[in-house]
Amino acid sequence: MTRFAALVSALVFAGITFSSGAVAQSKWRNVNMGWKISCGVDAGAIRRKGRTYTFSTSNNLCESRGTFTQRAEIYGSDIKVNQPMNYLFSTTIQFKAPVNKDFTLFQIHDGRLSCAPPLKLDWRANNRMLFYSAYSLDKGVHDCVENRQMISAKYTGPHLKRDGTAYELKVLLELDGAAGFRATVFVDNVKALSGQYEPPTDPRFFKSSKFYMKHGSYSRDVWRYQLTSTDIRVARQKP
Repeated sequence: MTRFAALVSALVFAGITFSSGAVAQSKWRNVNMGWKISCGVDAGAIRRKGRTYTFSTSNNLCESRGTFTQRAEIYGSDIKVNQPMNYLFSTTIQFKAPVNKDFTLFQIHDGRLSCAPPLKLDWRANNRMLFYSAYSLDKGVHDCVENRQMISAKYTGPHLKRDGTAYELKVLLELDGAAGFRATVFVDNVKALSGQYEPPTDPRFFKSSKFYMKHGSYSRDVWRYQLTSTDIRVARQKP
């Protein structure tokens, strides 16, 4: 385990400081994200008990559903793009499914109406995690440019199981205050993925005026599953 991963695991919610450069600058503080259900879901598809959510199969009830027909997600409050800040999303996930198919587990979205958001964390059919990210002209599915810097990140975490095995998941976001960020994913306190989102320089592309987190299950096809996310927390730190 790296020194940074160990510090994330042991210290973040104890109020002890750290940073990705291993030099503490300010304390981490818990944030109430005000989680809400995204677009609505089929009856019983999202159940909550305190900070624990259970997600199960639902039709995608969003008006702009696109090609993704299944969605059971929650979303948090807006995050400022013009303020340097570190955020840490933390939970313990347990996933059960009889099939190996791709789905999106976590997102950093900016409200665009087409193309992938700045960050999608996908649990792939091969039971590894990968990033997906794009830039958008916000005019339709054919006006998307992939963010190769994010997509090319290599997964170095454990091989994941769909039998209810518990995994501690952390997503660290280091916002640069100029609508860009670095994202680092830890699975069971092991660094598993890391990538960079830089805002587009071409004025034709959609510019992010806000970010917000999304968590749950989002997939092209409707298939049976249950995702339990226990003790969801978000903390932030001024860099």
